[in-house]
Amino acid sequence: MTTIEMADEWLDAVRASLGARADLASLLEPAMPAGYDELNEPSVAALDFINIDALANSTAEITTDLLQRVDGGWRFRIYRRGESIPLADMLPLLDHLGLRALDERAFGFGFDGATVWLHDVGVAVPADVQLTDATRAEVQRCFLAEFSGSIEVDGLNRLVLLAGLTARQIEVLRAYSRYLRQIGFPFSQQYIEATLARHAAISRLLVALFSARFDPAAQDGGANVTDLLAELADALDAVPSLDDDRTLRSLLALIDATVRTNAFRMAEGGGYRPVLSFKFDTRKVPDLPLPRPMFEIWVCSPRVEGVHLRNGRIARGGIRWSDRREDFRTEILGLVKAQIVKNAVIVPTGAKGGFVLKKPPSGAD
Repeated sequence: MTTIEMADEWLDAVRASLGARADLASLLEPAMPAGYDELNEPSVAALDFINIDALANSTAEITTDLLQRVDGGWRFRIYRRGESIPLADMLPLLDHLGLRALDERAFGFGFDGATVWLHDVGVAVPADVQLTDATRAEVQRCFLAEFSGSIEVDGLNRLVLLAGLTARQIEVLRAYSRYLRQIGFPFSQQYIEATLARHAAISRLLVALFSARFDPAAQDGGANVTDLLAELADALDAVPSLDDDRTLRSLLALIDATVRTNAFRMAEGGGYRPVLSFKFDTRKVPDLPLPRPMFEIWVCSPRVEGVHLRNGRIARGGIRWSDRREDFRTEILGLVKAQIVKNAVIVPTGAKGGFVLKKPPSGAD
């Protein structure tokens, strides 16, 4: 069989896989880069053609697909309009999702001077993970959110695979873990992330407890909270490491100390609000540096983190920008102490707040 005959046979197989979309084969064949047909099965190429056509006819910049080849290997396919993605930018996004990149091939499909790039990345999935359709879809959504910067890129994103959590549920755990660091918790952010990944089942229970307490759509929330607390108590008693135990119980205590949250309030344009906020009853927060405010508001997002300390039900005070990203709450607490000592006559029950910009505008000092 000649090379031309083999190419025609491959293209016929692609048309068969495309079914009702068989016209895409003739449409995309001229744009197909050399060697693409030799490295991709017809069934995989059919999926590529559908994804590339959808991207070329949309306003989106990027889309993805996570598929399993006939040999059992997993391929993460990234389609991007315009420019290819540097490996140095791509691999950390996959790694923080728990996908270990094994190899990568790039193909450029040319359309009248424009290019749609396909990055075909072989990935290894953790051995004890079963990839359901729902998990695959969430992995792809999480990658796109990482790429766009709408969620943070850190080790907690592995919980999509390890615990079956959504990106939003992971944001809740991330916000609590960042607050722990601000109140002087002795273990690093990386250690907290690793602990939650090591104990994925407990991470899932913590998220379930949070939802049972605060999700307006939760059914029989009170009874479910009781069951979840009992299940968590048993799971925590089985944690062998004292440091892991302390970390997980601290997160549980913060959920218990939470009075109110906007986590389930939808944005005006649909979807969740990008900024999470929690109101704490500080009497329930363990090891909180003194003086304890009556209430505390914690705000966390990929762009900003902030805190507001209120010393009474009716209190007034300012809010300030801080450049102390690692411990800006300590700075605000210092202002609270000064207010208590110096301004007690003027402001008997004051309030102080502060925030840090994690992604300042371009050119900002």
